[in-house]
Amino acid sequence: MMKDRLSQMCEESCITRFRAAPSPVIPADRVVLSLGGKLPAGVDHAVFAAFARLDARLLETLQPSIVTFPLIGADCDATQVVERLASLGFSGVAMALAADLPDPEMVQRELQALAPDLRLWLVLDAL
Repeated sequence: MMKDRLSQMCEESCITRFRAAPSPVIPADRVVLSLGGKLPAGVDHAVFAAFARLDARLLETLQPSIVTFPLIGADCDATQVVERLASLGFSGVAMALAADLPDPEMVQRELQALAPDLRLWLVLDAL
């Protein structure tokens, strides 16, 4: 029930399913896990962790509704995060954060192809 409401709230504040501008509104009672130390505009609460710590135990402990990560980060990139989240059975929202891109639709398609069942949003102008 809670995840359904979160999905509805995010859908209401996103222009499309995968590309959000402005960033979705995330209620303060939701756990946001940030990999790479970046958050989209409007998000003021998160648990920060390195990509190397992203495992089943961390997801089970935190039970994040949303995981944010940079498209290209210092210790990982979005393809690695998306593949890991999919392999761990993550059921929340994955948000790849990027500056403006020349072809965001292509990036969305390529990331989504890695994990077709993952709810994935590409948030532009987030870095």
